[in-house]
Amino acid sequence: MILECPSCGTRYLVQIGLFAQGGRKVRCAQCKNEWHVKLPSSVDVVVSSPDFVSVPPPEVVQEQVPDQSSPVLSSRPPPLNRPTPNLPVVIEKKTFTKGMKVFLTLVFFVALLVFGSIGGRQLIVKTLPGLRGSYSAVGLSVLPEWDGLIFDEVKSELKYDSGTMRLFVDGTIRNASDDTKRLPDIKARALGADGSVIQSWLIDAPAEVIEPWGMISFHSDVATPMERTIEDVYLEFTSRREKKNANE
Repeated sequence: MILECPSCGTRYLVQIGLFAQGGRKVRCAQCKNEWHVKLPSSVDVVVSSPDFVSVPPPEVVQEQVPDQSSPVLSSRPPPLNRPTPNLPVVIEKKTFTKGMKVFLTLVFFVALLVFGSIGGRQLIVKTLPGLRGSYSAVGLSVLPEWDGLIFDEVKSELKYDSGTMRLFVDGTIRNASDDTKRLPDIKARALGADGSVIQSWLIDAPAEVIEPWGMISFHSDVATPMERTIEDVYLEFTSRREKKNANE
């Protein structure tokens, strides 16, 4: 009996006895196409012919009656879901590269250093007094080195001495803090009745340092002009480095 694949046209010579029980499903050995073959009413008998391809006969597919109590399972593997060319390419996003992490870490520590230098500038200046000028240069206020020092019991008096009018100033410097302080110089101003400055001068620091809650006395006397009356004396602390500008 001659069979011809309806898909690729390959012809097969098979035994008719394979279809004694009726129609069967066969598979082409060339293209794997499957089709159902019924026993024909008449059979072609062929001795030999060059039209037949020398290939294995078609495979007879064994049909199994499905069990009605369970679902039918296909013997074919499920098709693979392969991406098509028109699908977008998914690119893995990396939040931070290694170089970026190093850069951000550096920025963090620099910011930490800057904010620490600003917020803790009082302690830094206390430890390194030479940095006080650097903070002032960038516009950051720092409590003066004499913060906590107070003038106490200040008295001023005009006296004639050898035909010269002299102004005597006496008082006490008190340290109202828990830290040992380096004593600054004192800038004095003699004021007139209208508050104008009649005379100014510099009083040297009476000691190098003053202990916590300590007290140190100071004294000063200067010749004053007699044509104007001194009504009051104003005192303020000033850095020792400003001595050269005291009379300006």
